[in-house]
Amino acid sequence: MPQIKAPRLYLNRCGVFYFRLKTKEKDRKVSFRTKCPVTANIVALQLNAVIERGRAMNIGISVC
Repeated sequence: MPQIKAPRLYLNRCGVFYFRLKTKEKDRKVSFRTKCPVTANIVALQLNAVIERGRAMNIGISVC
């Protein structure tokens, strides 16, 4: 079964996955501290769901 490709998921040159969130002021990157693509994809899809739900409700979600 093919995986769903998660938006905002990036791989650095060392093989570690990051979640990237662009805002007006900054470009925030949060490390998942994993090199496993399956784990990173699952976590990124969950974070995307929370962010998009917040945008739909006009609530500002900040990623620290």
